[in-house]
Amino acid sequence: CEVIFISDYSEYLKQKEIVEAKVKDGATAIFLELAQGEYEIFDCKANVKECGMLPLHFVSRNTGHLIANRFQPQDFRLWYDEKEDCITPIINCTFTATDFAPILTSGNIRENGTWGKVMVVAEKQAGIGKVYICQVKLAGRTNTNPIADSFVRKII
Repeated sequence: CEVIFISDYSEYLKQKEIVEAKVKDGATAIFLELAQGEYEIFDCKANVKECGMLPLHFVSRNTGHLIANRFQPQDFRLWYDEKEDCITPIINCTFTATDFAPILTSGNIRENGTWGKVMVVAEKQAGIGKVYICQVKLAGRTNTNPIADSFVRKII
C-alpha cells in the first residue's frame, strides 16, 4: 500500500485527481499540520483553527478509536523535540471536519463560540484507502519518542 504524505495543501490541489484516485484504490493519504483555514479534503469540509489556549503539550486519546485504544492515557504528552533539544508543544491547531472519525482530540473554541471537543487526528475511508488529517507535530520526534514512532506506524 502506498502512503502519500501531504505537507503543502496547494501541492495537493495540483495533484488532487491523482491522489484521490490512488487513495480510492488502496493508498493512504496523510495531511500533516494544516495551517489555520478552511479546506476541502476528499469532498469533506475541514476547518482548522489555532488552539485557543496557545499551542499544547498534550492531546487526548480517549476517543474509542481502534488506533487510539492501543495507547495509554498519558502517551500523547510532553514529547521531546530533537531540533529544539527540549520538550515543545505537539499541536498548534485543531480542526473540525465532516465525515472524519476522531482518533486524537483536544478542546478548543468551536465555530459557534462554545468550548468543546475537537479533532487533532482523524481518519476517513475513501474507496478502499484511508485519508488522515494529522495536526500532531511528528517531524523530529519519532527517533526519540517511541510513542510518536509507534503512532506513525499505526496510521501508515
